[in-house]
Amino acid sequence: MNRRIKEAREFAGFTQVSAALRLGMARQTYLDMETGKTEPRCSMAIQISILFKCDLLYLITGDNSNEINLNKILKNKRFVITGSIMGMSEIR
Repeated sequence: MNRRIKEAREFAGFTQVSAALRLGMARQTYLDMETGKTEPRCSMAIQISILFKCDLLYLITGDNSNEINLNKILKNKRFVITGSIMGMSEIR
């Protein structure tokens, strides 16, 4: 994931310092993610994908085939969002 974070940052036109500031972390913490020393938590990966305007699935897995079609997954299902995207649960 570290290589994809760096590529997304560069493509979006951010420096390491500006990305770290926008994400609310120290430059060294951000650098540790880009070099693979640490991996971002799920919530931070979401923030990174939003900031750099890149696909979260690609950022995490490297899969950019877009084979996952959310319309097929969610068809005929209703969901309630409780506080955050991570709190989404199916209504039965």
